[in-house]
Amino acid sequence: MGGLGILFKYNHNIANVNRIKSTISTVEKVKVDARYIIFLDGIKKAKNHLLIGEGFFKYRGGTLNTPIEVTEHYHNIFIETAVTQGIFTLVVYIIFIIILFIRMLKNYFKENDRLKRYIKLYGLAVFIFSLLYGLFEPIFYFEKIYQLIFTIIAISFITDNNESKIS
Repeated sequence: MGGLGILFKYNHNIANVNRIKSTISTVEKVKVDARYIIFLDGIKKAKNHLLIGEGFFKYRGGTLNTPIEVTEHYHNIFIETAVTQGIFTLVVYIIFIIILFIRMLKNYFKENDRLKRYIKLYGLAVFIFSLLYGLFEPIFYFEKIYQLIFTIIAISFITDNNESKIS
């Protein structure tokens, strides 16, 4: 009876062990995932071409030979920028993204008009989505999408706080 009580008492520990085992097997699955290997290859190449990179659109047409497959890009906007344009450009790009995000947030919070706030919120949502999507695809190679994203962001900035009054 005491053994049965211990089994019920420490049952949550068994669940924790199973969760740790599941996490370890998930990490092992990620290490053999194609994108993970492509990301590692990109980081290695970025270290080899640190300052100026290999050149924008260098792998267009499927000329990027990775250990897994032949592809057109590194499937990550930050790794792609580091490899093709260098670390300096990557740092400038990250600073641009941070400043733009801060400006968009300030622009959103200072707006009093409800409709304009929705437009600014939509611009913020599109911006955040594009950054998250950029973790898996370099969006600047898809020119039409990139143009649409920055058009929406520009519209969110254009709608200003001033109301024109007719005298």
